[in-house]
Amino acid sequence: MGKVKDKILSDAAEKVKQIQEEYLLKEESMRAVYDEGLKNSEVDNSRKLTLLYESEVKSLLGIRRLELRKKLLSAKREILRQLALSVKERVRRDPVLYKQFIENAVCRGVKTGTEEIAVSQSDRGIFTDEFMQHLNQKTAEKIGRECSLRLSGDEAEIDGGLMLMSGRENFNAALNVTVDSAADEFEPELAVMLFGGGN
Repeated sequence: MGKVKDKILSDAAEKVKQIQEEYLLKEESMRAVYDEGLKNSEVDNSRKLTLLYESEVKSLLGIRRLELRKKLLSAKREILRQLALSVKERVRRDPVLYKQFIENAVCRGVKTGTEEIAVSQSDRGIFTDEFMQHLNQKTAEKIGRECSLRLSGDEAEIDGGLMLMSGRENFNAALNVTVDSAADEFEPELAVMLFGGGN
């Protein structure tokens, strides 16, 4: 019985050794799979983090560009506003230019030739008999009949320019309104002249 027992123990030891070797092979195989999975996971996570980072950077850059464009647009509008203010001041300070402005405004707004011209108290001195005669002559040439424009007894509450009144119709040629309207109308052209064609 000693031989059988030795044989059983020998077979058992052999089986244990075989199981250990299989286990070690499986362990190495599993470790390789795990290591490969870990490596792939790290690469995948790194790629995902890189994509997320790039996406966030693009988003932040886009927001910053938009903020800068808003600031630039605001600055350009302020420059255009200052330009309009400068034009108003220049027209108002230059008597010859101011009379030309008034003449052009009257000619643009006249319809019947019998309108009243309302101006501010400070501008009443400009409208001498001679200047009124000149305005009537210019408007007659425009509408093709004799005109009898007259200075209104009512004072206009405007800072330069005039109001043409005929019944219920009024033509507002106040300096502020006229210059602001022209600045709005020609803003794209002014912007190209001042700032170029780009953004």
